[in-house]
Amino acid sequence: GLGDSHRVAFHPDGSYAVYLELSGVVHVYDWASGTDTPIDLDPPGSATLRLSDFDFDPSGDFGLLVGTRRDGSGAETGVLYRFDDAAWRAGTLASVLVAQPSADRAGTRFMATAYPWNSGLPMVLAQSGNSPYVATIRRYDPATGDFGSFIKARATGAGCEDLAFVNNEFGGEGVLLVCGLNGAEAPYWTSIGGVGEWRPGPASGSLGNVSRVEAHVGGDYALVINNSGGHVHRFGAGAWLVGSSSLWFRTRSLSGMGFQQDGRRALIVGRAGGSPPSAAVLEYRHDLFSMSEVADVSIAGFDSAPWLGDSSSSLKDVAFHPGCDGGLIVGGKSDYSSSRGWLIEFAIEGGTSCHVR
Repeated sequence: GLGDSHRVAFHPDGSYAVYLELSGVVHVYDWASGTDTPIDLDPPGSATLRLSDFDFDPSGDFGLLVGTRRDGSGAETGVLYRFDDAAWRAGTLASVLVAQPSADRAGTRFMATAYPWNSGLPMVLAQSGNSPYVATIRRYDPATGDFGSFIKARATGAGCEDLAFVNNEFGGEGVLLVCGLNGAEAPYWTSIGGVGEWRPGPASGSLGNVSRVEAHVGGDYALVINNSGGHVHRFGAGAWLVGSSSLWFRTRSLSGMGFQQDGRRALIVGRAGGSPPSAAVLEYRHDLFSMSEVADVSIAGFDSAPWLGDSSSSLKDVAFHPGCDGGLIVGGKSDYSSSRGWLIEFAIEGGTSCHVR
């Protein structure tokens, strides 16, 4: 009964994880018991809800869920929900996910959310229009349930899908957007000497359809996933490694990634491919940015039980369990007639077990 799933995040204490189906279903996975609780935010007969991203507040008291609701006329509204940790632990499911109507933005799509590495309010990425698109970043205040005064907008030739806090060349805070819908752009907003500026990023031909970005711990650099050509680009200290300087997995279509909390490694995941098909899983280790230093740890025989996948199946996101060497991968496939998903546990061989209590 699990549908196509594409985002996953662990609570900071590792006791449970939250992951999202592309449709309006949120799942809470208890780590110790292995039990799964779905919460459907889009019951039959209601407007269509597409969930985009989820992130826990560093305190662990709550999480933020963003998405887009489309009504019967096709009008879109960016929506935000607050996930209440205390309600979840108390078993009051009706109060776990609470809509924050003051954060709604008509005519926009909420695509992603991220927290800064230092203390500060989280950022929400919104997208509106279509050729050209308009990307907007706003600070969201969880205490008031509304957006603050910070707002920066930029017209883009491609639709933006993700953002991350990445430091500029002086160590100051900046926000990198990746935009890969119907084109390729990666604008960067930062402030130098108190003066804010947008930077355009590399030419689209060297980027490809970039769809995911994940920053290394502290924001010293970020890895950017190109979902159309198997490239992994790097951005840090205001400079890009693209084109021949990027990683290029020629036979792989990549979808997402996740860093371990201490920054030692990341897993990069993507579409199943080859004959017989294997589901793409690549192990990147911190600062070893060369093809020979990335280990291919793909899931072989992905067309066989228990996976029963095919070449239209993709692994889409990774979350490491805090304090150990393992975690969860989510993915799935959708077509005109059905949707199915995977929730996969992984472990690093020889690492610290996530099941030792």
